[in-house]
Amino acid sequence: MSDFEDIQIFVRVAELGNLSAAGRELRHSAA
Repeated sequence: MSDFEDIQIFVRVAELGNLSAAGRELRHSAA
């Protein structure tokens, strides 16, 4: 069960990282 929770946390962190990276790219293209 702990392994599954670790995977969920990893996926969530990866998604947040992708969102922040996408936001940075959008800001650069808009500027």
